[in-house]
Amino acid sequence: MKTRSFLLLAFFVTFIIIFSWFSTKTFVSNNSEENLSFVNFERTAKYFSSSWYPSGTGSVNIFEFVRFPYLTFLSLFQKAGFAPFLIQALSYWIIMFSGVVFMYLLLYKGFGQSKLISILGSFFYLLNLYSMTQVWKRNIYQGMFPWAYLPLFIFLWIKWLDEGKIYWLIFIAASMTVFSHAFSHPAYLFVYLTVAGIYALIKFIQNRKNKTYLLKLLLKCIFTVIVTVLVNTWWIYPLIHKSTAQGATLAKFSEEWRIHRESLIGVSKYFGTTDILMLRQKAFFEKGSSLSTGWFEFYNNFFSYLISLVVLAIVILGIVKEKTQKNFKYLISLLLIGWFVSKGSNFPLGYQFFSVIFSTFPFSAALRNPYEKFGLVFLLPYSVFFALGLNYIFKKFTGKSGRVLRVFLIVLLYGILVYPMWNGRIFPSKDRLTIPPYYTQANDYLNSNSSQRIFHLPVSVQAELLKYSWGYIGQDPAENLFDSQNVSRSTVPTFNNYYILIPKYLSQNFLPRTLGLLGVDHIILHRDMIYPQLDLNTVKIDQWREITKDAEFGPLTVYTLEKSIVKPEIFAVTSLAEFDSIDQALNSISSGGFDTTEAAFVDTENYQSIGSSGELSQNSDSSVDLVFEKKSPTRFKVQVGARTPFVLVLNDTYNGFWQARIDNQVVDKHFLVNGFANGWLIDNKGDYTIDILFKIWPWE
Repeated sequence: MKTRSFLLLAFFVTFIIIFSWFSTKTFVSNNSEENLSFVNFERTAKYFSSSWYPSGTGSVNIFEFVRFPYLTFLSLFQKAGFAPFLIQALSYWIIMFSGVVFMYLLLYKGFGQSKLISILGSFFYLLNLYSMTQVWKRNIYQGMFPWAYLPLFIFLWIKWLDEGKIYWLIFIAASMTVFSHAFSHPAYLFVYLTVAGIYALIKFIQNRKNKTYLLKLLLKCIFTVIVTVLVNTWWIYPLIHKSTAQGATLAKFSEEWRIHRESLIGVSKYFGTTDILMLRQKAFFEKGSSLSTGWFEFYNNFFSYLISLVVLAIVILGIVKEKTQKNFKYLISLLLIGWFVSKGSNFPLGYQFFSVIFSTFPFSAALRNPYEKFGLVFLLPYSVFFALGLNYIFKKFTGKSGRVLRVFLIVLLYGILVYPMWNGRIFPSKDRLTIPPYYTQANDYLNSNSSQRIFHLPVSVQAELLKYSWGYIGQDPAENLFDSQNVSRSTVPTFNNYYILIPKYLSQNFLPRTLGLLGVDHIILHRDMIYPQLDLNTVKIDQWREITKDAEFGPLTVYTLEKSIVKPEIFAVTSLAEFDSIDQALNSISSGGFDTTEAAFVDTENYQSIGSSGELSQNSDSSVDLVFEKKSPTRFKVQVGARTPFVLVLNDTYNGFWQARIDNQVVDKHFLVNGFANGWLIDNKGDYTIDILFKIWPWE
C-alpha cells in the first residue's frame, strides 16, 4: 500500500469513528475537566490568552496557558459560523488523525518497519482498550494531545540523534510550539523526558568506547534543550518563573507527599499488572463502576477477556520472534519502564519507588495517577510489538485460509474488542448534551446590561459534581455559558477562604454586600439544578436587601445588585477596618454592621503593618478620584487625583506577581485586602498615573 493510500484509509477510518460519535448533532460531555469549554471556543481561548485566568476573581494560569494556540485556531471555525458540536467533532478528528499518521511515520520512517507493520501498528495505537478509555472516553484534551504528539516527538528525536541534521532539531522545537497543548499537564513532561532519555542512554551504551560520538551526543542533547527552550520561551519561561517564585507553595507541596502517596494507593487498585497487560482499568471495565456504561458489561464476560488475552499473546509473540529488530532494546526498555511506573503502588516495589520520588522530588506528585498518563510509555511499544506479532502470524498463514484468518483477526481485534469506538456507544446518551436556549437568552440579557461578575445559586463550596435537569454533570459550567466573569468555587486558597463562608450567611438580609465586595452585580437563581438542590428556606433571597428581581428566562431568574454596593475592578478607599478573620468580617457585613461603601477591611497583621492606617481612617473616600482603563487581563492604567493617602484596591485575587507602579517605581506596600483582593498603600498626592500589571517577563 502506498503512503497516499494509507492517508486515505486513515482519513476514512477516523472520519467514520468521529461521525458515529457526533451523528446525533449533540455535544459530548461526560463530567471531565473540560466541562463545556467547547460551547464557545472564542470565549475559552480568551480565558487562556494570558498567564492570568480571568474567571471569577482570577487565578494564575501556569500550565493551561499552552492551550491558547489550539483554542484560537478552533475559534476561527466559530467565527466562520460552524455549529459548536461540529467544531468539537473537527477538533477530535484532527487529534485522532494526527495520532494515527504520526504513529505510522514513527514505525515506517523512524523504526524502519514495513508498510504493513506500520499500518497495523498505527491503527492499533488508536483502536485498543487503553486509547478507548484513558484517551477518548476520559474526554480530556490533556490526554488526547500527548497521545497524538508522542509518536511524532520520538520520531523527530530519533532522527536528530541518528542523523544530526539541524533541521530535525528545528522540527522538534517547532512541533513543541504547534502541539503546546500536549504540555498542559506536568505529568506528561515525565513521559517526554523518559522516551528521549532512554533512547539517548541506549545510544550512549552502544557507543561508549567512541569518545567522539559521545561528545556529539552530549552536544546534541544540550542544543536540544537550548533551542527548544528559546523557541518555546513564550510558555516555558512563565511556567519556570511562577514555579520558582512560588517556593512556599512547593515547600508545602513537599510536606504533603504522604497525602499524594495515599492518593496513589487509592487509585492503584484499579490498574494492577494484569489490567495493564490487557490495557484495561477496573474503573472503566468493572461491572457496576460509575464510569462504565451498560454496553461495557461485555467487558466482564469470558469472551471479552479471551480477546484481550489474544492481543497479549500476539504482543508476546512479537517480542519473542522479533528480538533482532533494530530498536528492540529501546522498545523493550520503554515497555518495562512504562509497566513499572504505570502500575502505581502495586507489587513489585511500587510503594517503595513512589515513596522515594514523591518525598525527594515534589514535582513528581503529578504522577499520582500514573496509568492514565504515563501509560502512554507502555502503550506505544505495546502497539509496535503487537504489529510485529500480527505480521508474523500473517506471514505464517498464507493462501485462502490465511486471508480468512487475517480478516477474522482484524475484525476481532480492531473491531469487536473496541466496538464502542465504532458505534458511538463510547459516549452513551447520558454523555450527550444540548444547551437549553434560555442560557443564551440570559447571557445576551446580561451582556446588554454590561454585567461585571455573576454569582450563581444554589451555591456549592465542595469539590463535587453539579447536576442539571438538562443532563449536564460536572464541575461548575458557568464560565462556559456566560461571557461575564462568574464567581464560583476556585482552586485558589486566597479566594476560597472568602467564598466557602458565603453559604453561612445566605439567610442574612445584607448578604448581597458580601457579593458586591467581590464585584458581583448580578445573581442568577438556577431552578434547573438538581444537585445541589435549591433550598429557599436557607437562601432567603426574597428578604435580601439592595437587590432587584430583573428578568426570568425559563428556570433562570436574574437579580441585579444596587450599584452603590458593587465594587469596580479598581477602586480606592481612605479608611480601613480591622477584623480578626474573614469570617468575622463577613458576619459584620452580611448583618449590616460594616458598610462596604465607606471602607475596606484587613486582618490584624496587615492593619498593624500599614503605618498610615490611623491617618486613613480619618479621611473621606471622596478625597480620591480614580479613572482606570483595562488594557488586558494583566494590565491596567489608573489616572489618579488624590489629596490624601489612600489604599488602591485591585478587586482580583491577591497574588504577589501583581505590581502597582508610579513613575516606573514599584509600590512596596502590597497586601491582602477584603479577604481576597490586592491592596497597595499609596502616599502620593496630586494628579498622576498608576500602572498595574501582572509581572511575568523580566523586561516588564
